[in-house]
Amino acid sequence: MSFESTLILASIAGIIVHLGLFNRGEWHLEAPHVVVGHVLLIIVSLLDAFRERTASQLLPHVICFSAAYLGSLFFSILVYRLSPLHRLHHFPGPRLAAASKLWHVWQCRDSRNHEVMRNLHDEYGDFVRTGPSELASFHPDTIAVLEGFGTQCTKSDFYDLLLPDHSLVFTRNKPLHDARRQVWRTALSASAIDAYRPRIERQIAVLLQRILEAATTQSTVLVSDMIYWYAFDSMGEFAFNQDFGMMRRQEWHFAVTLSRRALSLVGPFSPAMWLIKIGFAFAPWFSNIRAWLAMLSFCNDQMEARTKVSLTLLPPTFPTQSPQG
Repeated sequence: MSFESTLILASIAGIIVHLGLFNRGEWHLEAPHVVVGHVLLIIVSLLDAFRERTASQLLPHVICFSAAYLGSLFFSILVYRLSPLHRLHHFPGPRLAAASKLWHVWQCRDSRNHEVMRNLHDEYGDFVRTGPSELASFHPDTIAVLEGFGTQCTKSDFYDLLLPDHSLVFTRNKPLHDARRQVWRTALSASAIDAYRPRIERQIAVLLQRILEAATTQSTVLVSDMIYWYAFDSMGEFAFNQDFGMMRRQEWHFAVTLSRRALSLVGPFSPAMWLIKIGFAFAPWFSNIRAWLAMLSFCNDQMEARTKVSLTLLPPTFPTQSPQG
């Protein structure tokens, strides 16, 4: 096959892949596989070209082939997203947002998505196109429509963040959500919450003790840290049957520090879940991704240990050691 014919076929293939494949359904979970698939495609192209061309001709051939395919693929995607044929074309919003979610990621690079959304609302009104296939609604009736009784709407791709793990909050599987909600409904009933009251009162007592100690010695209290410690110590009581001991020791627990580092990924990258999935697949060594994976491992270990012990509602004293990951 001639070089020109190869380029024409590559260009046609890019358009066909977009219209016949990527333009249908959700692809954020398959993003790592898409990357691997295209790398394999380039390798196959290399092997095929190696049979007919010299080494000096090989690299230009592969570059031209890849440029023709990827160029037509992205061109087709861009034209469709900005054309009147797109279902969201008539909604107002930044043109770059309609072209790619990377625009939204860049706007959220300082983890202030709430300010980005407020500015979009001020400029464009109650309904704003914030992505190629995303619409943000600021109308007060939206909550009832999306989350009211009998709704057929599902959660966004953001709630696939923990896959392949599942949780009550982070699942888009309605039967699984309903089943787990029944369990939590029992766990968070009035009588169950009342049984935890002594534990929470103990945490409140420690919080007040630390504040009074600071007042007595006229030392400074970082209220934001203290409340953060109180919240996580209390959540540890609910989730793991032991607190993290941060208020008692007046220092951060390593698992909570991991959590804060890990969640720093969510701020800038939550608008493009496919980017997070690619990062998890190909850059697990990256600092914040490593912290994310360590945090999940800690939580899984603690929950596994928690299922093996019986619940003691009133321990005589606080645990002397914090949970270990």
